[in-house]
Amino acid sequence: MAKAMFEMFAIGTAKRGIAFTRYERQDEAGLTHVQIATASARIDAAEALLRRSVDSLETTATGGAPMPLEQRIRIWRDAGFASQLIWEAADLMAGASGGAIANIGNPMSRLWRDVRVAGLHGAICTSTTMEVFGRVLLGKTPNTPPGCLTDDK
Repeated sequence: MAKAMFEMFAIGTAKRGIAFTRYERQDEAGLTHVQIATASARIDAAEALLRRSVDSLETTATGGAPMPLEQRIRIWRDAGFASQLIWEAADLMAGASGGAIANIGNPMSRLWRDVRVAGLHGAICTSTTMEVFGRVLLGKTPNTPPGCLTDDK
């Protein structure tokens, strides 16, 4: 969703100006350059975290040994943090798109809302995933329901 939004945003910068400025095209503004680079970096960072998690899962699946608790919870933390990065990128692009983002017919508006709603899912709530990982780093139990990321029954 963030990548699709990124493509729409990039194309749109050549077609719209920036209200109350002398920029006839948004892609001429230095601020736009910073915004698109920042959104790109956040999307790339999220993807790198998720790819690392997939690699870790595949390695464990082929290795035959159970995945250590810290590694399982790191994957969960990374999913939550990737979700946060994706939301930050989407929100940055939405804000840079101006009031047109509120138009219900704007495809970027739908993507923006969908990214936000997906990120609100309890399984990838960043504050929860960070708390659980922090607990494990400090030698405490994960404080999750039995069987959720742990071997508890």
